[in-house]
Amino acid sequence: MGEVIGCWRVTRDGIEELSPNYVLPPFGEPDGMYYGHGEGSFALCEDDQTVLLGWQVGPRFGRGYSHKVEGESAGGLRLRAGAQVWVS
Repeated sequence: MGEVIGCWRVTRDGIEELSPNYVLPPFGEPDGMYYGHGEGSFALCEDDQTVLLGWQVGPRFGRGYSHKVEGESAGGLRLRAGAQVWVS
């Protein structure tokens, strides 16, 4: 991936901007198949046409996807159906 230019923590209570150098806390020991918290990420690729999305909620439970971005006639943007690029 390229340079990180923004980082946010999204919770049910709101969105908090973090430093682009923010280091994620360790997951800790799993409780069965899951960690005590999940993590998600997204990245807009340098081509400005591809978004990478990923999430991880357990040591062997996560997914990553690649989506193309397309414009809509009303001026907005949307993600096209994505391709799975990793599985844990």
